[in-house]
Amino acid sequence: MKPILYCVSLTMCAWGISSLIAEQGTGKPAATPKKTAPAKPAESKPKKPAAETKPAAEKKPVAEEVVLPLPEAIGGERSDEDLAAVQALVKSFAQSFNGHQAKDIAELFTADAEIIDEAGSIQRGRPAIEKVFEDVFGRHPEIRMQVRVDSIRFLGHVTATEEGTTTTVADTQPGALAEVSRYVVTYVKQDATWKMASARDLSSRPQTAAEHLKELAWLVGSWVDENGELLVSTTFRWSDDQNYLLSDFTIQGGGALRPKGTQRIGWDPRTNELRSWTFDSNGGFGEAVWTRDGNRWISKTTGVTHDGRAISATNILTQVDQDHATYQSRDRIEGGVTVPDIAEIPIVRRPPPPSAP
Repeated sequence: MKPILYCVSLTMCAWGISSLIAEQGTGKPAATPKKTAPAKPAESKPKKPAAETKPAAEKKPVAEEVVLPLPEAIGGERSDEDLAAVQALVKSFAQSFNGHQAKDIAELFTADAEIIDEAGSIQRGRPAIEKVFEDVFGRHPEIRMQVRVDSIRFLGHVTATEEGTTTTVADTQPGALAEVSRYVVTYVKQDATWKMASARDLSSRPQTAAEHLKELAWLVGSWVDENGELLVSTTFRWSDDQNYLLSDFTIQGGGALRPKGTQRIGWDPRTNELRSWTFDSNGGFGEAVWTRDGNRWISKTTGVTHDGRAISATNILTQVDQDHATYQSRDRIEGGVTVPDIAEIPIVRRPPPPSAP
């Protein structure tokens, strides 16, 4: 049972939320310092210093342009084709925005559509909408956006609404602050084609850490998975201030002393990402950056074992329903050596203990 043992004895737990899998170091030796040439005698006519060349600014990456809602956040009577068409519109909007294509954005709207900003200012019609986005891209040539869809509701066969948040970063400077805004969009189906009929910005009150973490609230409780000779138990709870999800995990079986550990999951307001930090009882530790893809959470994990080996992996946690999930781990490296992937493991919520008579 080598694959599961790699995950447990070396990375603390058999599933992604509680696993500690860390990125391998570059392994490159430090650059040898160049010898300094002896100074030349001063010239009678000093040369004009060369103009400094500034490196071109890199675009700040967007981890994922669109995060679609969980299945339970999609309501109303609809066909699979209609749902796919609306979701495709969301993706087209994000791609056109990040490509600074104002005309393409305007074409996603109906001819008489309107957009309403937070102050209540209304712009109607495609030409006006195109002009709004041209102005935005002109003022902020490096602006990038991520769209997180909270819900999609179909109101009959030709109308739908979408609610969510947008996260925009206006420049590429390190530490640049991101702006988070809530929105609601109304879609209509005209001539068998879905278009946006109205887009309204809502109050831009900053979301709390707890609000960002609510998509993982389903984890709260006790979970267990059995894989061969090992039993892994994990319990999640909210921190007292509701700003973190905390977990404790234990590993039993296999005839050896197994590590136990803790994990803290929180929101990084600077990078606008979910992060986790994991520590095991042997002295290993690591961290991960999480992204959501529908009902899957993908964590790029990095860290080190107690004896100094760098390890890395991509872990995938999939919510099947409120009481079932699966975990798998790919692209695993330990101390510079590739180790086997962990195939999909089922995880089950542990029922509460029976109440005392």
